[in-house]
Amino acid sequence: MASKDLSTLVSDDATRSYDISKTHISIDKFASLINHSGDVEKVSLSEWNVKNHYAPVVEAVKKAGGSKADVQVFRVAHGSTRCEYYVVTLTEAGVVVGVKARAVES
Repeated sequence: MASKDLSTLVSDDATRSYDISKTHISIDKFASLINHSGDVEKVSLSEWNVKNHYAPVVEAVKKAGGSKADVQVFRVAHGSTRCEYYVVTLTEAGVVVGVKARAVES
Protein backbone atom coordinates (compact mmCIF):
# COMPACT_ATOMS: atom_id res chain seq x y z
CA MET A 1 0.00 0.00 0.00
CA ALA A 2 1.47 3.36 -1.00
CA SER A 3 1.87 6.01 1.65
CA LYS A 4 1.58 9.75 1.18
CA ASP A 5 4.35 12.23 1.81
CA LEU A 6 3.68 14.87 4.46
CA SER A 7 3.06 17.65 1.92
CA THR A 8 0.10 15.59 0.76
CA LEU A 9 -0.94 14.91 4.35
CA VAL A 10 -1.07 18.61 5.13
CA SER A 11 -3.16 19.47 2.07
CA ASP A 12 -5.45 16.47 2.61
CA ASP A 13 -5.87 17.32 6.28
CA ALA A 14 -6.99 20.83 5.38
CA THR A 15 -9.97 19.39 3.51
CA ARG A 16 -10.90 16.55 5.88
CA SER A 17 -12.20 16.59 9.40
CA TYR A 18 -10.28 14.40 11.86
CA ASP A 19 -11.07 13.82 15.49
CA ILE A 20 -7.62 14.91 16.69
CA SER A 21 -7.04 16.56 20.02
CA LYS A 22 -5.21 19.88 20.13
CA THR A 23 -2.07 18.34 21.64
CA HIS A 24 -1.63 14.83 20.25
CA ILE A 25 -2.66 12.33 17.58
CA SER A 26 -3.78 8.81 18.43
CA ILE A 27 -2.21 5.83 16.65
CA ASP A 28 -5.53 4.92 15.04
CA LYS A 29 -6.10 8.44 13.73
CA PHE A 30 -2.55 8.67 12.40
CA ALA A 31 -2.86 5.32 10.61
CA SER A 32 -6.13 6.52 9.08
CA LEU A 33 -4.54 9.80 8.04
CA ILE A 34 -1.74 8.07 6.10
CA ASN A 35 -4.14 5.37 4.86
CA HIS A 36 -2.09 2.52 6.35
CA SER A 37 -3.71 -0.64 7.65
CA GLY A 38 -0.52 -2.39 8.85
CA ASP A 39 1.59 -1.95 11.95
CA VAL A 40 1.83 1.60 13.30
CA GLU A 41 3.35 2.29 16.68
CA LYS A 42 4.04 5.41 18.68
CA VAL A 43 7.68 5.75 19.70
CA SER A 44 8.80 8.08 22.48
CA LEU A 45 11.13 10.90 21.46
CA SER A 46 13.77 9.66 23.89
CA GLU A 47 13.61 6.11 22.47
CA TRP A 48 13.80 7.37 18.86
CA ASN A 49 16.47 10.01 19.51
CA VAL A 50 18.66 8.16 22.01
CA LYS A 51 21.85 10.14 21.36
CA ASN A 52 20.06 13.43 20.64
CA HIS A 53 21.37 13.48 17.05
CA TYR A 54 17.98 14.56 15.74
CA ALA A 55 17.37 17.51 18.05
CA PRO A 56 17.40 19.94 15.07
CA VAL A 57 14.69 17.86 13.37
CA VAL A 58 12.53 17.90 16.51
CA GLU A 59 13.01 21.67 16.88
CA ALA A 60 12.14 22.27 13.20
CA VAL A 61 8.94 20.23 13.52
CA LYS A 62 8.04 22.04 16.74
CA LYS A 63 8.62 25.39 15.02
CA ALA A 64 6.59 24.33 11.95
CA GLY A 65 3.68 23.52 14.24
CA GLY A 66 3.89 26.92 15.86
CA SER A 67 1.86 25.74 18.83
CA LYS A 68 2.36 24.03 22.14
CA ALA A 69 1.35 20.63 20.79
CA ASP A 70 3.62 17.69 21.52
CA VAL A 71 6.07 16.44 18.90
CA GLN A 72 5.31 12.77 18.31
CA VAL A 73 7.11 9.96 16.51
CA PHE A 74 5.27 7.17 14.69
CA ARG A 75 6.93 4.06 13.27
CA VAL A 76 5.12 2.55 10.29
CA ALA A 77 6.22 -0.99 9.38
CA HIS A 78 6.45 -2.14 5.76
CA GLY A 79 7.53 -5.75 6.09
CA SER A 80 10.05 -7.18 8.52
CA THR A 81 12.95 -4.76 7.86
CA ARG A 82 11.59 -1.67 6.10
CA CYS A 83 9.79 1.11 7.95
CA GLU A 84 9.07 4.80 7.95
CA TYR A 85 9.39 7.20 10.85
CA TYR A 86 7.09 10.22 10.98
CA VAL A 87 8.07 13.07 13.30
CA VAL A 88 4.94 15.19 13.55
CA THR A 89 3.04 17.80 15.50
CA LEU A 90 -0.18 19.75 15.15
CA THR A 91 -0.65 23.38 14.23
CA GLU A 92 -3.11 25.46 16.23
CA ALA A 93 -5.64 24.77 13.46
CA GLY A 94 -5.19 21.01 13.95
CA VAL A 95 -3.20 20.41 10.76
CA VAL A 96 -0.55 17.68 10.96
CA VAL A 97 2.95 18.87 9.96
CA GLY A 98 6.32 17.16 10.15
CA VAL A 99 8.84 14.99 8.35
CA LYS A 100 9.06 11.40 7.19
CA ALA A 101 12.21 9.26 7.00
CA ARG A 102 12.52 5.82 5.45
CA ALA A 103 14.64 3.23 7.21
CA VAL A 104 15.94 -0.29 6.78
CA GLU A 105 16.40 -2.05 10.11
CA SER A 106 17.93 -5.41 10.93
